[in-house]
Amino acid sequence: MGGGAAALQKDVPWRASSGAKPIPKIHYSPVLRIPQNPLSDYALSIMKVWPIEVDLKFMEPVGRELKSVGKFMDSAVDLMNKSFIDR
Repeated sequence: MGGGAAALQKDVPWRASSGAKPIPKIHYSPVLRIPQNPLSDYALSIMKVWPIEVDLKFMEPVGRELKSVGKFMDSAVDLMNKSFIDR
């Protein structure tokens, strides 16, 4: 059984025993740094998930509406919770 625990510690470091301090595995920033030149600009433009630039400004009113609906739902949940507490 001790071998299984050691395998878990190696595989899942955040489950390490309280006595052993886990060592972070990531030592470098996950951001890739490349020199900026025309070739790298082209490479980055074709590597994008959606390479076409889209202005999402037209979505701002929808975002505001969703926020107001969210506030309304929060207040409705609060009201229901208060009614259950009062019982």
